[in-house]
Amino acid sequence: MADYDRDVLNKAKMATFDRSPSSDAATAWIDALNAMSLAHEASEHPRKRARRQIDQLSFRRAVGAFAADLLRHSANESSHGFMYRSADREMLAETLVSSNNFEQLVTFWTELGLMEMTGYIDAYDDFEGERVSHYRKARRFRASHSFLKLAFDHGVEPQTVNDYFDISHRHANVV
Repeated sequence: MADYDRDVLNKAKMATFDRSPSSDAATAWIDALNAMSLAHEASEHPRKRARRQIDQLSFRRAVGAFAADLLRHSANESSHGFMYRSADREMLAETLVSSNNFEQLVTFWTELGLMEMTGYIDAYDDFEGERVSHYRKARRFRASHSFLKLAFDHGVEPQTVNDYFDISHRHANVV
């Protein structure tokens, strides 16, 4: 794992995982990413049983939401394209990406070279002359050149994510 500048990583913004494709170009791009992810899963991480149809739809929604955020944050020059997202189950339950889908996509996309991932960032403090761990920050993620090329090949660009993806509220618990 490469060494990254802590100041740059601290400028990363949180991924919201709340976007769904709303254009033909974005839908085609997400379909391509979904197919790549499922093919990689079949060859490298075979399942014991097939996904149920509802789980297939959930996985595809997760691909769309995760990809939209990776693409959107790639335009954040101050963080060199990095974003972060906690892997906490309860926090992810409030998004379009379940914790299982999050873990799978992180694994598949890093193995496919579609995404970079940092380790956790430990923040330290001095206490009575000793360096002690103060807290731990979430991992950072960044789209790779091949991920961005695939998006560009489908006509989807970081600066225009809002033109291709709508914010979805299907995951929200509205009272």
